[in-house]
Amino acid sequence: RKGKSTFLNFMINYLTKKNKEYFKVESTLKHCTIGMDYLSIKVEDNKYLFVDCQGLNYENSSNDYKYLLFLYSISNIIIYNETGIVNNGIFATLQSMPMFVKNFDGFTKDCSLYIRVADYDYEEDVELLKDILFSDEEDQFDNVRKSIKKLFNEEIYITETYSLDRSEKELLRKNMYNSILDIKENNF
Repeated sequence: RKGKSTFLNFMINYLTKKNKEYFKVESTLKHCTIGMDYLSIKVEDNKYLFVDCQGLNYENSSNDYKYLLFLYSISNIIIYNETGIVNNGIFATLQSMPMFVKNFDGFTKDCSLYIRVADYDYEEDVELLKDILFSDEEDQFDNVRKSIKKLFNEEIYITETYSLDRSEKELLRKNMYNSILDIKENNF
C-alpha cells in the first residue's frame, strides 16, 4: 500500500550489499505488517535497529499513538512514509507525540524526522512541500505543527522517490534490491 517495508528492505540491502527480503512485503490492501517488526544488523562497526510499523490511520488504528511514542523513545531517526503528496494529515497522525511528551517535564531527545514521499510526480522541488507544510499558519494544526518542529529540534527533512516501471517492479519481485538501487533515476 505505502511501501514502508519495501523502503526499509532497500535501506538494509544498501547497507548489507545483499539482495534479501528482510521485512515481508505484499501488494494487498490488508496490512502486511501487523504491529511492529524489527531487525538488528551490524555492518562493519556500526549497529542498526530497523523497526517496521504497521500503516497508521488504517484499519484498526487504536494503538497508533503507542507505536509513535515507542518509536520516538527509541529512535534517532523516524521516517514518515507517504505516497504522492503529504498534506496536513501528517499533523493529525503525529499529534499524539507532542501531546504525551509534554507531560515529561524537561524531556529532550535527539531525533530527526525524515518525510519520504513515494511516487512524487510534481514539477516543484519537494523542499517546497516541506516549506508549505511547516510554515506558520493560523489553522487547527498550528500548535501541532510548532510542537512537531520543537520535538524534532527543527531536524525535519523531506525526500522523494519515484514510481518504479514494469521492469523494475519485476526486479523487486525477485528481491533484486541492489539492481534497482543502481538505477539513479528512482532516487532511492
